Amino acid sequence: MDYSQHIQDVVFNQLVQKLEEATAELRALQSANHLIRDDIRELHERLGDKPQFDKVLSLKDAWPVLGYKNYSQCLYMIRCGHYRSGIEAIDRRAPGTTKASWYLNINACNKRDLVAPHKRQPGKVVS
Repeated sequence: MDYSQHIQDVVFNQLVQKLEEATAELRALQSANHLIRDDIRELHERLGDKPQFDKVLSLKDAWPVLGYKNYSQCLYMIRCGHYRSGIEAIDRRAPGTTKASWYLNINACNKRDLVAPHKRQPGKVVS
């Protein structure tokens, strides 16, 4: 093995190690995100909010139930295809209008959030 090949192997092994560290950090962040969402749901229940997990709610009512920080964060999840149009997210716009009026099936969204990213069927990107 020549010197340049040895250097390439060392660099490759360093990159693999960094990738493994980043993957572990990402998994920890995803786990923390789910814990935060669970805490928010528990707080809603403690405050006397009725569980709304089997309901279809408008986006403005659904984002806090799902544990997002704001409306825009939840809307982004629809637009990027995480919540699939027609399955988790339903567009109930009035005929003849161009602006979407999104409603979310809370139970379906929670199930979608629990599926590992690499196992999810991709949704189409919505504008």
